[in-house]
Amino acid sequence: MNLLRLLHNAIIDNVTHALIGGISWTIVCLNGDKGFKKANELLEIICCTILSSIIDLDHFIEARSVLLKNATKLNKRPFLHCSTIPIVLSVVLLLWSYLASYQFLKRFALLVLTAFATHHIRDATRRGLWLWPFGSTPAIPYGIYIGLLCVFPHIMVIADGLIKIDKSQSNIYYSFVI
Repeated sequence: MNLLRLLHNAIIDNVTHALIGGISWTIVCLNGDKGFKKANELLEIICCTILSSIIDLDHFIEARSVLLKNATKLNKRPFLHCSTIPIVLSVVLLLWSYLASYQFLKRFALLVLTAFATHHIRDATRRGLWLWPFGSTPAIPYGIYIGLLCVFPHIMVIADGLIKIDKSQSNIYYSFVI
């Protein structure tokens, strides 16, 4: 594959990851309890967009090279493409938000999970999801990929609505509203 075609494919892939992540978090913001009303939510959308894109920098770290041809010819998946990492990170952040009663940590945990999940789901159409230590799933069929991308932001809206941090209590209070 010539260098221009390789660069073109990498740019298209990266921009697509960014757009899917940004659109997914926009759906979360638009469908939240209050709708899209806070300036913070614009910053969250930008953060999710960028995070969805920069995940692929781990290809260069794994290749130990800044050359695109080396980053695209890896023998194994780079570390940020392990789906276990964002799941564990999000659980830790949600627990921290529970213990410290920090609403912004809950939102950040869901944002991180959205950025990584949309990236991993898209990549899973080629190689499946890597769920260390269990291994990888088979490649996800295109129709399931589209369905997952459509449903995932709404799952995050539900999670955001179900997990409530009540700061009015003197002790730390976390409720799940069903």
